[in-house]
Amino acid sequence: MNTKNQELLDRIKTVVPPEAEVVAHDWQYEHEDYNIEIIVPDTMTENEIHTMKDHTAEVVVDWMDDHQEFMLCLVSRQYERTSMLASS
Repeated sequence: MNTKNQELLDRIKTVVPPEAEVVAHDWQYEHEDYNIEIIVPDTMTENEIHTMKDHTAEVVVDWMDDHQEFMLCLVSRQYERTSMLASS
């Protein structure tokens, strides 16, 4: 991962819980420059996830404005991620 990508991940990590995992994927759905997934613990409430998404959106939008890049940022619970990996 290059320094610029790491800087983006580090910025996102400042607004997610320490137990969340921030993953940069090397694939895109459409034409994104980055595809990032935040995997949160199953114990997080919907309200906590909503608040985290708001803070994450601010970081993502600022990054896109500053760097003229587009990204997709997904949020998954651990059990969703496990189910998705098991079915593939």
